[in-house]
Amino acid sequence: MAEIKLLFDGKDISMRPTSVLRGPETVRAGRPVSFVALAGNHKVGRHSLVLRLGSHHLLVDPGLSSGEKINFNGGRHGGNVDVMLLTHAHLDHVGALPAAIKRYPNARVYATPETKALCLQMVRRKTSLSEHEIRYLEDKIQSLVYRREMEVGRGIRFHFIPAGHILGSASIVVTSPEGNFLLTGDYSNEPRGVIPQFISPDCDFRAVISETSFVGMEATAFRRSFRRLVEKIGRAAEQHKPIVIATDPLGVLQEAAMLLPPLQAKGLLPEFTYAIDPNLWESFLTYRHYYRGLEQQPGQDHYLFTLAQSARPPVIENGLPYCYLVGPGNLNDNFPKTVVQDILRAGGLLFAEDRYSLDLIARRTSWDNGGEAVVDQIRQFDFGNHISEVALRWTIRNQQPGTAVLIHGTAADIARFVRTFPRPSQRFVVPRVGEEIAI
Repeated sequence: MAEIKLLFDGKDISMRPTSVLRGPETVRAGRPVSFVALAGNHKVGRHSLVLRLGSHHLLVDPGLSSGEKINFNGGRHGGNVDVMLLTHAHLDHVGALPAAIKRYPNARVYATPETKALCLQMVRRKTSLSEHEIRYLEDKIQSLVYRREMEVGRGIRFHFIPAGHILGSASIVVTSPEGNFLLTGDYSNEPRGVIPQFISPDCDFRAVISETSFVGMEATAFRRSFRRLVEKIGRAAEQHKPIVIATDPLGVLQEAAMLLPPLQAKGLLPEFTYAIDPNLWESFLTYRHYYRGLEQQPGQDHYLFTLAQSARPPVIENGLPYCYLVGPGNLNDNFPKTVVQDILRAGGLLFAEDRYSLDLIARRTSWDNGGEAVVDQIRQFDFGNHISEVALRWTIRNQQPGTAVLIHGTAADIARFVRTFPRPSQRFVVPRVGEEIAI
């Protein structure tokens, strides 16, 4: 039997026939199709890629990471970008959008309405763009709701489907005479009760281009983490302890916090009031605005959240505790830090995602040099919003694409992941940054 090959970093690495899937190549007449990863590659970081179908080029997610040089000239695609597609509003996916628009001023830019709103907030908060430049960006981004098809040209169409990563996140389905293509972006098929999760489309794909950030990492079910969070918050509220929830704008812990008021309305959680730091204000309003159209919670009212425009926690009335929501990055700022320290001095608890180290949070909130005074008052939770390794394996087996392109993750983890497939049926590609690969 001939050796099975795995394209890794653009090179063929010989494998034993039973260890790696590589099915027969399907040759299709028509325009050449290729893929260029402009970022990513063996780590979780900036995300950006180009899909080329003949003379048409789709730029997906002009992301930005700290310290990285922006380069949109990967492969041979040159300056001819027809459309830019934004999968969601995290900076590692949209941070270089202003530079990309300047580089390709004639390209059309599409995002879901939710992503557009959140993207403008992120750009306003995290960049030095003027209001005039932000208004230009707002005019440039066209809103496109899930499953509404848009034509790129010459039989090439695309539409967004829910990705389940954050509010408005989208995976992209591209259809063409040369075949169908799925570009997942960051995605999750786990229902979280706030946003619609990713569901594999019922069609054949010539190629699936998938993020693999969590390959080799353990994933904790959202429901299990949320149940633990509710139990601990409920216990603290019963003891009349104030609470801090340290959550990023657009973070999964923010979604979890927004699920608490319905539980209070049903009597499943003690009553307490909420105060929100201004750095989270806009994203909370945007989430709340778009809840009405979400299918995952029919008949449930998510407008129960008490949003305080003042950053100061409300006066405790009738002995009720309160919950202060603040971004972990703002714990270094004098005012939020002072409020959090007051809460912790009063015996309150701080809840945060475990991607922030215990020592980091303690240093930012403690009133002594070592942070030892608050470590025992911090509770951490694992809230994942990326596809798990098990779910990714199921997705590829279910879709059975001719080519599976894997982005992010370590070389060793991805190689091990590919070896878990039982028989040759797909070609797996792990591209180098800037390398153009036919698919």
